[in-house]
Amino acid sequence: MHDNRRQAFEAIDQLLSQAEFFRREAESNQSSLFGSDAPDAAPTFRLSDGLDWTQADKLRLEFEALGLYLSSHPMDEYESLLERLKITRSDQLVEKISGQDTVRLRLAGQISFFQERVSGKGNRFAFVQFTDKSGLFEVTLFSETLLQYRDLLKSEGALLVTADARRENETFKLLGVRLQPLEDVIAQKHTGLGLWIDDLDCLDDIKAILRNDGGGHAPLKFFINMGTEIVEISMAYKFRLSGTLREGLKSVRGVSRIQDI
Repeated sequence: MHDNRRQAFEAIDQLLSQAEFFRREAESNQSSLFGSDAPDAAPTFRLSDGLDWTQADKLRLEFEALGLYLSSHPMDEYESLLERLKITRSDQLVEKISGQDTVRLRLAGQISFFQERVSGKGNRFAFVQFTDKSGLFEVTLFSETLLQYRDLLKSEGALLVTADARRENETFKLLGVRLQPLEDVIAQKHTGLGLWIDDLDCLDDIKAILRNDGGGHAPLKFFINMGTEIVEISMAYKFRLSGTLREGLKSVRGVSRIQDI
């Protein structure tokens, strides 16, 4: 299997065209080596240029095709950062709410289901189901909160959810208070990133990824393997260093290690 899934996917039409060409050749009993008539030229085949899909892109396409995340979860890339942000996982909810009627929590997840309804009084509200690495959780958004964050609910990125968990008999309900793009929160809190590089040819790819991610407040250091020594270079410019950027850097050939600093 070709290791660049994006190139393989974009080559599907070319592969089908070549398969159809050889099928027609076989049916007409023509041989590219011994036929009496000159054979038609096979369609040219060329892989597209560019980096592979990021892990986030692969998982999004996987979810669109299968309706679930199979190979990994979009929240995997944020695991160490979520610990710093003191995020509650879905499998910790019962423990966090135990013994309390109401408690405010911060959760993070990817939207997996969204349903908007209208109450008997004509007010709009919504049920939003999120998925994180440990399971699912559902948040109710009442009219004002729904109106305030409607655009965010259409985004594909992970969200940080501030919610009030309220006990209702033997169960509980999560009432949404605030939604934020998780990437933005991480970018504000990021302390910096170190990149270990084994091949200088990858610098152009790294430059393109950093440019797309944009400026921010976090420092970046390169640790370049020169064979006999590791050269450390601190960038003067500060970067956003989002989770998406981290995943993009993981797909770059020549980057051997990525670590928070």
